[in-house]
Amino acid sequence: MDTSPPRTRSLPFSVHVGSAEAIWNDASRAADPAHLVVTPVDLHQRNVEERLREADRPKSSLTFRRIRGLAEDLVGAAGRPASPLDRVDRLALIREVIDAAESGDVDDVDDGNDREHADDAGGTDGTDDADDADDANAVYGRLAAVIGDPVESHVETLERTRSELELVTGFDPDRMYGFASRLVDEDAGPGWKEDAGDTDAARDPAVTDTLALLAGVSRLHADLRTQLDAERRDGRGTRRGERPARAVSETSLLARATRAVAADPTVWGDAYPSIERLSIAGTSMLTAPLEDCCRVVGGRTDVDVHVHLRPASGPAIRDRLDPEPPTERPGTQGVFRWR
Repeated sequence: MDTSPPRTRSLPFSVHVGSAEAIWNDASRAADPAHLVVTPVDLHQRNVEERLREADRPKSSLTFRRIRGLAEDLVGAAGRPASPLDRVDRLALIREVIDAAESGDVDDVDDGNDREHADDAGGTDGTDDADDADDANAVYGRLAAVIGDPVESHVETLERTRSELELVTGFDPDRMYGFASRLVDEDAGPGWKEDAGDTDAARDPAVTDTLALLAGVSRLHADLRTQLDAERRDGRGTRRGERPARAVSETSLLARATRAVAADPTVWGDAYPSIERLSIAGTSMLTAPLEDCCRVVGGRTDVDVHVHLRPASGPAIRDRLDPEPPTERPGTQGVFRWR
């Protein structure tokens, strides 16, 4: 039974804990689908379809997408089609980026703080190549001190950590600096790095290691984006002259899609002209990028957005949701800097 209120205060989407009966109870016969159901895996879609069969209800009013499909539809509608790397290709790219950093062959990266919307592939923060190479060496050096030296021997650990931090922070600058603020118990921001080491908390080895990990992995993620953009410009890995864009991960692609809708809400209607309701179902956690997507779609389009959470984890997730957006620039991915 759904025990949550139909809408959580002034959130731009409704939160439900428990049963997702509303999804199949509202199913009807329709010429065009009006209800988009997004699930993390195909199993959850099959569960919904099974409930529809059991209730002997039509499903023509529903259409289903995985999170990846949602992101691909939106970036395609924005005129910037892209697809995510799989894990094997991502591990190979991490090795390539680490090798480039060690040789000093490093492109500028965007810290995500200087522009309204960061470019899809990193961009520049205004530093010259020499400064950026020095910065990369220092950042990766501190990262190696945390996860093990040489860092290229720990690619699996790097990818696992990158994936976890992306789910929690989306590599959004506001979220990363907010996390750092809680660690050292003081306000953090783009200029915070200059005096962060003066606090008692920042001198704690555990805190220092955590900040070094966040800085190093967010820098790695930005370098991956930059490398992918360079490959697309150079035409590497393409067929028949095509130069398709690639995102670091499905989560990164979702952030890109969110950024597109935030910049131009008509992108949603171009992708889904008949959709009036969006339901997120079957998720045990509300990742930062998925939350941002729900906030943008619910707040900037006419679509009614519903998030269905599981009974075990749902109450805690619901209770931590703040009506105030956690970031001013949803979908932005940047680099955390503190030294």
